[in-house]
Amino acid sequence: MAFPPRQRIEPGYCVVETPGTLSSQGNILFRNPRSEAARYFMQLNADTPWVKPGHILIVI
Repeated sequence: MAFPPRQRIEPGYCVVETPGTLSSQGNILFRNPRSEAARYFMQLNADTPWVKPGHILIVI
């Protein structure tokens, strides 16, 4: 997924509070889980399909 070169992206993170799937975390974080940002979040964190409290996930 490519962003326009003029757009500046500030990386961030979130600390998981509720255990569950990465998909469930995406639903908590993003109003529209089908948005480009939510899809990018899923790609960035794809190596962690199940998360536990205390896990740190990348959010852009």
